[in-house]
Amino acid sequence: MKSWINYNNECDFSIYNIPFGIYSKQGGKKRVASIIGDKVIDIYELFKTGYLSEFPNLNSTVLENDFLNDFISLGKETTTKVREKIQLIFSTENGELNIKLVDYGMFPQRGKEPNKDTKKSLEFIEKLEKVI
Repeated sequence: MKSWINYNNECDFSIYNIPFGIYSKQGGKKRVASIIGDKVIDIYELFKTGYLSEFPNLNSTVLENDFLNDFISLGKETTTKVREKIQLIFSTENGELNIKLVDYGMFPQRGKEPNKDTKKSLEFIEKLEKVI
């Protein structure tokens, strides 16, 4: 599987490593997010625009939150399926989606310096299995 988001081979956050964390745009609400390469993926925006409609237990309260706990408490089955859906959305097999997602501001680009484009750096859980 390959992503239409460009990143180098040494990147920690490839399409095969979809972590979850919390981010906020400057002055904005904190939201559940992920990352591929240097692109922060706003999972709340994916949900709001219908890309995650098959997950009935996702809602704005879970995804617009200061903490990751409510999202993680949905269980490993749900978080794994959300991770797989993110892989599908951002894979080259869905290349036509990239224009829509970029045009509608689905995800901001991280700055070269930590915290340049986000109020708080993503708080990733490297070993999600240990938390669940």
